[in-house]
Amino acid sequence: MADTADQNAPAPSAPVPEKREETVEAVDKPVETPVIVGNTEQTAAKDEPTSAPVKEEVPANDAAAAATAESEAVKPEEPKVEKPAYLSKNPALGELFNRLPTILGNIGHTEMWGVPLKDSDDIPTVNVLIKFLRANEGNAKAAESQLSKALQWRKDVNPLALAESAEYSAAKFGGLGYLTTYEENGRPLVFTWNIYGAVKDISATFADTDEFVQWRAALMELAVQDLKMKDATEVIEYDGEDPYQMIQVHDYMNVKFFRMDPSVRAATKKVIDVFATAYPELLREKFFVNVPAIMGWMFTAMKLILSRNTTRKFHPITNGANLAREFSPSIVEEIPKAYGGKGPELKDNARFVPLVEDKEQETKGKGKSAEKPTAAKPDEETPSKEEPPKAEAAKEETAKEPAKADAPKIESESLKEEPAKDGAQLRPLTMSVWNPDNIRDVAESVGILNLNNDVTENLARDVEYRVAQVLEEALKCMRHCKRTVLTTQDIALALRNLDVEPLYGYDSTRPLKFGEASLGPGQPLFYVEDEEVDFEKLINAPLPKVPREVSFTAHWLAVEGVQPSIPQNPTAADSRNLELVSKGPNANSTLAAVSGTGDVAVKPLVKHVLSRELQLYFEKVCSAFLHETSEDYRTSGYSSLREDPGLHQLVPYFVQFIAEKVTHSLKNVFVLTQVMHMAEALVQNQSLYVDPYIASLVPSILTCLIGRQLGGTADLVESFALRDMAASLLSLIAKKYSHSSHMLKPRLVRSCLKTFLDPSKPFGAHYGAVIGLQSVGGSEVIRVLVIPNLQEYTKLLSDGLDDAARRPAAERVLNALVAVLVSLRGSQPILTNGHTVTDDIRSRLVDKVGDLIAARIVEAGEVQLAHIILEA
Repeated sequence: MADTADQNAPAPSAPVPEKREETVEAVDKPVETPVIVGNTEQTAAKDEPTSAPVKEEVPANDAAAAATAESEAVKPEEPKVEKPAYLSKNPALGELFNRLPTILGNIGHTEMWGVPLKDSDDIPTVNVLIKFLRANEGNAKAAESQLSKALQWRKDVNPLALAESAEYSAAKFGGLGYLTTYEENGRPLVFTWNIYGAVKDISATFADTDEFVQWRAALMELAVQDLKMKDATEVIEYDGEDPYQMIQVHDYMNVKFFRMDPSVRAATKKVIDVFATAYPELLREKFFVNVPAIMGWMFTAMKLILSRNTTRKFHPITNGANLAREFSPSIVEEIPKAYGGKGPELKDNARFVPLVEDKEQETKGKGKSAEKPTAAKPDEETPSKEEPPKAEAAKEETAKEPAKADAPKIESESLKEEPAKDGAQLRPLTMSVWNPDNIRDVAESVGILNLNNDVTENLARDVEYRVAQVLEEALKCMRHCKRTVLTTQDIALALRNLDVEPLYGYDSTRPLKFGEASLGPGQPLFYVEDEEVDFEKLINAPLPKVPREVSFTAHWLAVEGVQPSIPQNPTAADSRNLELVSKGPNANSTLAAVSGTGDVAVKPLVKHVLSRELQLYFEKVCSAFLHETSEDYRTSGYSSLREDPGLHQLVPYFVQFIAEKVTHSLKNVFVLTQVMHMAEALVQNQSLYVDPYIASLVPSILTCLIGRQLGGTADLVESFALRDMAASLLSLIAKKYSHSSHMLKPRLVRSCLKTFLDPSKPFGAHYGAVIGLQSVGGSEVIRVLVIPNLQEYTKLLSDGLDDAARRPAAERVLNALVAVLVSLRGSQPILTNGHTVTDDIRSRLVDKVGDLIAARIVEAGEVQLAHIILEA
């Protein structure tokens, strides 16, 4: 399509405006100008000058002709081409494709896993980008960064060339890596086999880290080629099955786990870093075979800290012969016998990276004769045709060589005759999972320097059996205790059941501190640090306190949450020094500093346990109070909550329920009224100790008393009735609990007075504040706090009475003010005969409480009340 557009650029055909529009858009976004349709960047470079003149020639033509041609060309293109489904479903994929030209232009490399990266119509390219998105959980920016790094690495290293033409030393890498491909459901299933126990000389194989990484990348490239990603015809689903993934098998037979050489660590780390960046989402499953049982538990522990998507691919297997059980019967027929299958051995059937004999090894003669087939085998298996004579010679040598399984003694002798580079003799392979070197280390620690190899191997097998026996018994103890975590107590019980001398000492949650000493290059020795004790300080240390005589007595640990100061309880100083949190891995300051969690302390949560009966009671009572149709149901719930004596544990839950309903149901007067009934029942229950929860209960009641808007505009009567109920409940609480909380009344009065003096609050809130002040403080609060502010408040009332919308609420407030003023008279009789309100009293009353309230008092003939107000 791009070639056609370039050839027809001068003609006014349909493709020309389409190309011109793309060019014009590309002017503002120069990074999107190169369209990747070829295999090199030169093609894109040639397209640029072709499209640029089209853009410049159009304005030079006649305006009318250009407009006509433009309209004719654009009309057929009006319906936009829909995006492919995989771009519509995954916006991040489209974003990554938009950035792809810039990435390729910056790096200068367009190949990934044998796939030339093109546009979004190229299915192999789409699959590659989906894998990078998967590896970064759909984050387009992170995928772009990883893709750039992977392309740069491939440009620098050229792994395709490494896999096709590079040759590596057979002495270093012979027998370490193999590649097999089997058929599963019509699709190729690629296996890579990494035989780490086949390393002949660690110092030689891992000395050059870059060489090891290149050899490992070459093996990986051979496996990727067998996946045939460049021939893909279907787009893989982002969340679906991915057929372009391989199986990796890591064989750890005869591999040291505890005293690993530093060069091995460095090479392993670099391989992991490179593969994580340059080969994402190419691994279907990874099997670790012939690993010790203790390493299997380590893999189990890793599942707690690694993501689920990562750990589900890891499968540790103690016995490599069980590997074939993980696959379908058709695959089992081809898997090597050493791994439980029925197929030929890897060295007889698998492919591997091209290897060559070192010149020094070729001159050694018979000592290296057993390794010649390993060096020549790749030329036989790989498609390279450069050295056929060498391949034929290798076949002849292979035919002459005795098989390993048929003559293990011969192989052992040849290995013993071959000295390693450091002068040490190579030992024959052993089938014990427990490394014999550990036995040799223990022997050297007790003074036995020259331990026979046969004795070492037999002891290693015996140790492995004994350890497995103890662990099996310990697992029984763990299962009987219905636990899933093995503890040191389980090990101690297992030793006792097996009549083995127990471990002496005491348990400690503090981790052991290990020191490191060097025995030589690459031979660190770790030991447990043991602090020296100064006997002089120990002798001069004060004697501990004499313990009290053994006796039994009862005392209170805490009274209402406060610990009494008695001899049986720890003092305040002891409590401060008491370590409430058990020590974990962060107890070691060095480890904590390294992990960055030195100051972090996680306190255990306190779990409040409720019986099933109380839970059901709580649910039934709450549903009864909120039942809208059955009055009997609500009454029975109220009576039960008011009289039941066994509800101590439910009090905080009821208080929390009231607070939640008040917060979320301000527009529902019925719900607010019912939760006020619930609060009243709790307060009136003589068997419940509600004092600690009053501070949490009062805010809900105050909301129903002085809230800005309760219910809708049509619920005016119900809302004022709710405020009356809240005021009476507040009065009950103030009388009942003011002795236990001396600041309860002042706080309630302060809240109500603040609302009353706030002119921005509605009259409903003012109404609640007035009756709340009278309910909590009585006549004294009205005399001291309300009357001095009535003159100013009357002006606000007058404005409210003039407004038709606010008049009903304002009248309620006016009536409430008159009612609380009448309460000042108390129980004194009303004087009517011979007593009238004079003009002087009226004018003074107007100055005191305002004209509205004064008029009401005068109309009622409350002469005595007028004198009381004037004297206040």
